Amino acid sequence: MSYESLNIYGLEPHNVPSSLDMSAELSAVSSQVETVPPKLYNVKVVQFWRGEKEPLRPYPLHWAIYVETSPGIGNTYQLVGNQTDYTIDIKLNQPLENSEDSRGSYSVGSVSQAELTELETILPRVDIIHNVPWWNSQDWVDDALRYLKSWGFSDIIGEMELACLQENMCWILECRPGIENAVEFVGDSEDLACILSNRRYAEAHRRYWKVHTDWREVAQELERLAST
Repeated sequence: MSYESLNIYGLEPHNVPSSLDMSAELSAVSSQVETVPPKLYNVKVVQFWRGEKEPLRPYPLHWAIYVETSPGIGNTYQLVGNQTDYTIDIKLNQPLENSEDSRGSYSVGSVSQAELTELETILPRVDIIHNVPWWNSQDWVDDALRYLKSWGFSDIIGEMELACLQENMCWILECRPGIENAVEFVGDSEDLACILSNRRYAEAHRRYWKVHTDWREVAQELERLAST
């Protein structure tokens, strides 16, 4: 369009913004628009009391993966059944069941909204072992978290902290009212469990865990330095 034709419509050339001027205006608007970070949901391992084999020796606590999606509401991923018929159970946007049996939880990372949707399709792929006495929901949760990490869920905790997950869950049990620093490990690699120890060993037990925690922090720092 020529300058003459612009004058026919009452427009002067100097009133028509150039493409350069438009780009500058768009750039100024874009710079004022803040980038909204994606919403992240906290992923926790929740443990539940299952009674005792004998006084002061509980059965292995039941573990479940829980993602709170709104206050008091969330998604629960867990095994149900027994050694012969374990199967995965997924409950979405519901209150945590059996909360009266809850014995604490431990945060193991976070997921985005897109990852939260993926959980429903990925977790059923995690292997379930049947008819092996020492294998239970704790093993499934541990395997599930490692599986998510391998699938690129970057905000799930790393290998070293996953290796200490059972210890951390025992620490949480240890802090429950009435237990008071009296949890220890018994058994071997095929029957590892935490039990309630005799209270007269509590001080030695606390010292052991303090040394153990200090060592773990040093190991994590070495891992961090090695990755930089």
